[in-house]
Amino acid sequence: MISRRVWVTLLVLFCLTACTAIPVVPNNERWSFDGKASLRQAGQTRLFSVTWDKYPDRSEIRLSAALGAASADITLVEGSVRVHSGEIDETYPDGGSIELAGQKIALPLRDLEHWLRGRQNASGQAITGDFLLDGWQVSILKSDESGPRLLVMTHQDVSLRLRIKQWHFPVESSRVDSI
Repeated sequence: MISRRVWVTLLVLFCLTACTAIPVVPNNERWSFDGKASLRQAGQTRLFSVTWDKYPDRSEIRLSAALGAASADITLVEGSVRVHSGEIDETYPDGGSIELAGQKIALPLRDLEHWLRGRQNASGQAITGDFLLDGWQVSILKSDESGPRLLVMTHQDVSLRLRIKQWHFPVESSRVDSI
């Protein structure tokens, strides 16, 4: 028979882990990750491998479809988003729709930078569960000490599921991901 003390200890541990926020890192910290993305829009689903490199002044995102069928390089800099895919090289205003694989897609890439590091927005408010921002329902389904591992974002007919396989941090930050 399990004692009352053990039950209380288990209950406290469960509550502490359930209420733990995603680790938050400074806005200008250098980080990157490798992962997979599933983008669903208008009944079509596209699968990509993702490499995202965040620098203090920009983000560089590489999307690759299965078997090298298609790829896109996306660069986020202050005020604009540049998409290079095959013969196409377009610059879009920050916050607007971009064109990927022949489809206009409105993704909150600038907000996603914050969500990936455990913040709801640039103000630094920590994510502690599901939340709604500018019509986007954001859920972090898995995380660890490095940050989110599985995010699901939905807005109207668009759904983005992002699974982070491995986080990378520079040695200067004294955080190393060993998964």
